[in-house]
Amino acid sequence: MRILLLEDDPDTLEITTRILRHIGHTVASFPDGETLIEHCSKGEAFDLLISDIGLPGENGMQVLAKLRSRCQPFKAIAATAYARDVDIAQCRDAGFDGCVIKPFSVKALREEIARLCPDAT
Repeated sequence: MRILLLEDDPDTLEITTRILRHIGHTVASFPDGETLIEHCSKGEAFDLLISDIGLPGENGMQVLAKLRSRCQPFKAIAATAYARDVDIAQCRDAGFDGCVIKPFSVKALREEIARLCPDAT
């Protein structure tokens, strides 16, 4: 599966990229929404977005809204440390299909990907 990963913390970006590649996915990683949107404007297809919510500049919800208006249909997972019910509901209201709470385990990430994209696991 082709995954876009948006994460501003360099260590989390590197580790999550390695995990996703290790479990068999193709990953394009980005430290900010502007770079990710620029990449997507080239028309490269993807299947899943995994996005941090608390980003400097545009947050993950704003980036998702831009992508939804410009790209083919895709699934989206919010990766967030904001773990209250209201925060998770806000992610879903913003258009995220699923959510993993940071720090998340490999198992939790795999399960959420499998739930949203059963043909990709």
